[in-house]
Amino acid sequence: MQINENRIFSKIIFFIFSFIVVAFGQPAWIGFFGFFASFLGYLFFWYSIYDLQSSIKKGSISFLWFFLVQSVQLSWFTSTKYQGDLIYIVYVFLLFWFALQFALISYIALKDKKITFLKIFFIASLWCIFEWSRLFVMCGFSFNQVGLAYANNHLSLQLASVFGIYGLSFYVIFVNLTGLKAFIQKSISAYIFWIVLAVFPYFYGYFHEKIYKNRFLNSPNLNVCLVQTSILPEQKNLTKNYFDSFISPIMQWERIFNLINKSNPGKLDLIVFPEAAVSYGAKECFYPFDAVKELFIKKFGQDVVYKLPVLKDPYAIYYDYIWYVSNCYFAKALSNVF
Repeated sequence: MQINENRIFSKIIFFIFSFIVVAFGQPAWIGFFGFFASFLGYLFFWYSIYDLQSSIKKGSISFLWFFLVQSVQLSWFTSTKYQGDLIYIVYVFLLFWFALQFALISYIALKDKKITFLKIFFIASLWCIFEWSRLFVMCGFSFNQVGLAYANNHLSLQLASVFGIYGLSFYVIFVNLTGLKAFIQKSISAYIFWIVLAVFPYFYGYFHEKIYKNRFLNSPNLNVCLVQTSILPEQKNLTKNYFDSFISPIMQWERIFNLINKSNPGKLDLIVFPEAAVSYGAKECFYPFDAVKELFIKKFGQDVVYKLPVLKDPYAIYYDYIWYVSNCYFAKALSNVF
C-alpha cells in the first residue's frame, strides 16, 4: 500500500513539474525552463499518465493539460484593447483546437504499452504536420510551436538552420517520446540514445557558430543601423477610441531621424526598419515637400538639400501647385545621406 501511495505521489510530482516547465518554458516567460521542456517536459507528463488503464482518460487528461499549457502561453491573446471582448472566443477556440491535436497524439502514443521508434517517428511527424497545418486555417496561426523550447539558448536555436521551427517541434516530440521509451523499458541503450538526442542541439549549435564565426572574421564588414521604432499601433495609425494617441507621420520620421543620429553611425551600408515602420504605404505621396525639406535640414544640416532625391514618381507628385512626397522619398533620401 505504501509503495502504491509513493508511486501515485511521484506521478503527481511528474505531472506538476511537466506543466510548469512546458507552460513557462519560453523566452517570454522563464526562458531557461525551455531547456527542461525540450527533453523532460512532455516525457514527464506522458509518464505520469502512462499507467492509467483507460485510453479515454489518457486522452482527456492530455487535452486538459495542454489546454492549460496553451492558456498560459497564449495569455497575451486576452488583451481586449484592439479587438474587444470577441477576442476571448478566438482565444478559447485556439486552446480547444491545439489541445485536441495534442490529445490525439497522446492517445496514439499511449494507446498500447509498446513504443517503437517507428511509432515515435510517426507521432513526431504528425505533430509537425498539425502545427504546419495551422497556417492554412482561416488567416493562419503561425505562433507558439513547441519547438520554441529551444529558442532561449543561442546554441540550441542553431538547429533551426537545418529544418526550421517546425523541425524543432518535431525534434522536441521525438526526444521526449524517446525518453518515455527509455523510462518504460529501463534500457541502458535507450537511455543513452535519449541523452545523446537531448544534448545534440547544443553540440551542433556550438560547432555551427564556431565554423561561421571563423568565416565572418575573414569576410567584409557591413555597417548596419537597426532602427526599432517602438511605436504602438494607435500611435502609428488612426484608431477608433485612441485618436489622441496618434503621432503625426512626419513626427514619426523625426523620431526615426533622432534614433539614427543618436547612434552617430557615420557611413552606413544598410538601414533596417521593422515591418510597417510608419504610417501609410510606401508610395502614397502624403507629405508636403517643403515640410520634409525643413525636417531634413533641421536634422542633417543645410548641405543635405543637395542629397535629396529628384521629385518624380514614385517619390513625389505635383498637386494643386504643391509637391507631395512618399515614404519612398524618405527611404531614398536617407540612403543618399548615409
